[in-house]
Amino acid sequence: MVRASSRGELVESVVQTLVGTGVFTTAVISRLNPETQELVREVSCGDATGYME
Repeated sequence: MVRASSRGELVESVVQTLVGTGVFTTAVISRLNPETQELVREVSCGDATGYME
């Protein structure tokens, strides 16, 4: 269970938990920019070097 007072805290907690438990080595949450139709990284944890660049 995760407690957060904002969406930013929630997504940060989610990626930290996924990587911290050892289930994943990298976790990324992105959103779609409706104007450019490109994915924009909101938050990541772990070694995301070269991922979605």
